[in-house]
Amino acid sequence: MEEKISLSNELIAGFLLTIVLSIGILAISSISGYSLVGNSGPLNIYLVMQDAMYNSCGQKFAHFAMLFLLAAIVFTGPFLVKIINKFATKNLAFFLKSLIYFGLAIFVLSGFFFWQDKPLNLLLGIVFIFMFYIYKNYLKSKSVACACTFFVIILLILSQFPGVLGRFDLSACDPTEIVSIQRHYNLVVAEGDRLAHGFKLLTAVTPHYGLLLPLICAIWQAHISPLAIGDYVNIMRFLQMISILSAAILFYLYSGRRMLYAFLPIIGLLPLYHFGQTAIAYPNNGPWRMFGFVLAVAILYIARNLSLNQLCLLLGATSGITILYNLETGIAITLGLIAYLYFRYRPFAENVSKLPIIVFLFFLSMLMVFAAYILGCYFGLGYIPDFLAFKKIFLTASFIGKTGFSGRKLLFSPMPFLVFAHAAYVLIINAIKFNKPFDFKHSFRAAIATMIIFWFAYYMNSPVPSYINSYWFMYSFLLIDLLKYLQANIRQAKAIVGPAMIAMFALSLAIIPRMVITYQEQLPVFVNALRVAIKGPARADAVEISGVYFDKNIANEIIDKTQFLKSIAGAGNQPMYITANGYLLGKISGIYPPLPYADTFAEIFSKNEYDNLIQAIAASNEKYIYFDAANSLLAGNEFVRGHYAQIRSDLSKWYEKTGQLHGFEIWTKKESN
Repeated sequence: MEEKISLSNELIAGFLLTIVLSIGILAISSISGYSLVGNSGPLNIYLVMQDAMYNSCGQKFAHFAMLFLLAAIVFTGPFLVKIINKFATKNLAFFLKSLIYFGLAIFVLSGFFFWQDKPLNLLLGIVFIFMFYIYKNYLKSKSVACACTFFVIILLILSQFPGVLGRFDLSACDPTEIVSIQRHYNLVVAEGDRLAHGFKLLTAVTPHYGLLLPLICAIWQAHISPLAIGDYVNIMRFLQMISILSAAILFYLYSGRRMLYAFLPIIGLLPLYHFGQTAIAYPNNGPWRMFGFVLAVAILYIARNLSLNQLCLLLGATSGITILYNLETGIAITLGLIAYLYFRYRPFAENVSKLPIIVFLFFLSMLMVFAAYILGCYFGLGYIPDFLAFKKIFLTASFIGKTGFSGRKLLFSPMPFLVFAHAAYVLIINAIKFNKPFDFKHSFRAAIATMIIFWFAYYMNSPVPSYINSYWFMYSFLLIDLLKYLQANIRQAKAIVGPAMIAMFALSLAIIPRMVITYQEQLPVFVNALRVAIKGPARADAVEISGVYFDKNIANEIIDKTQFLKSIAGAGNQPMYITANGYLLGKISGIYPPLPYADTFAEIFSKNEYDNLIQAIAASNEKYIYFDAANSLLAGNEFVRGHYAQIRSDLSKWYEKTGQLHGFEIWTKKESN
């Protein structure tokens, strides 16, 4: 009979991770996606054609399956170790090692294949590891620490100043891109404007990207002063600046005040949060949506020495704030905070008698935050919203999830694979070692891994390469651990063939090449924004409107339309205009159409919602409806034009085109109606 042995926790964790990833791969391959175009059913066909050619339900199911398996491992970790070790032999150990190294070999080969069209990126990754190994004896020197610190400070200053003082420049943008930018502002930023103009929260205004910022912006505008578009840009830049400074401090503290380990995470984050970055135009990918992660992690770090009761109150409030800030990220953050409490205090074992009070305090403080929000609505807006209408946000999210709407096909890429696999491994290794409460650092690491794993639903649904950037802040804490491990083991011969080899492959095949791409993508954006800050807009004849530069011809069209809307708006009369420029026209004129949508193209997801809109307009007493004229510069791309053409066609039973004026098509209600 073969001799029994005890397997290392690392080997068991690697084996369980292999099972989790295999389940995910099998789930994806067994549930294939399909095109939604031409088979849209209840979906808004034009929005589908614009943004979604693939049903990602299979990918979502794979993510759910991996989450379920990880949850089972977390709650049964020590028990699983006992079961596996009960059957452990040298042959089993050899088999598990072979399985893990086989998976690693596949990752390495796939990584080399992935970078075949960008060999320079791969070369830089290999050079980084080579230099790391060659200069291993100098890495702990004060000169290296000083050089890293100096370089970080210079890059921090360059990333934020002087460009943060410059105007946002859209003068060189293609008109269709300006329409796209407006669509994102309508969905993410503009709800506060409409709230300030009297539209009811959760009834006529449904903020899908968070309830907190729209309320703050609405109260500010209703009681203090209006916010120009440029003011919103500055708010986003301020959030970016706070994010990058907070992140740099957190990385430095987590690294044990060793800038050597914090250096790579910081310089990897800088291009994602510089003053002119892409999220200024598309704020759903920037701190306007993601700031909750920075806030929650900072609070976790600051509160590490609080008593259990104090911590529960603080984390519950943090959860409430981040959920109000953005529901999607808030849920991932809340689960991460719960994971922190679970690993830090083991409430189901050592502190089981305290479990009721832990739960009570956590949810009490969360409810207090929600109550404060309701009071803010009452005193700031003058009413308490109908929170039963909040279900619309959940129904929309459920609808998108069930239909695979706005999904894209998942293709192999080293960095996303590494982020998920590394976070899953951290959670697994913590779970199987979890025989007693953990210290702060292990619990903090488990919380970060939990946030990454749950937020990964965002990438699994829509795996756009640049979307992985939203994980860099959280992943950086695991990256710091990776660098520490590599630096500690690279001196030894086993670094070439042992576990440190995995760290080398991670850096050379995924992390460094991805950082290179980010700098390649953002450097032209940064240079252009810096040029605007120093020399002015890209177009010499650009016109500034609401704190933003526009092309002269586009600016003239916007001004002409807004002046026309002001001229026809009377006391209590809100002109009915349905255009691709709802954000600019409403923001600049201060006149909003009497509709529950700021942008019908972007906000109407289902055929049922669309039909209700058409019927509501037909039943209204509106005599005129104003559409973008066919020759409008800002009529949008073919899909946007198709959407508004469809609205015209469906309203033609009640309305007819009677003229064109100031860039608008005028549709008048037929006398028979």
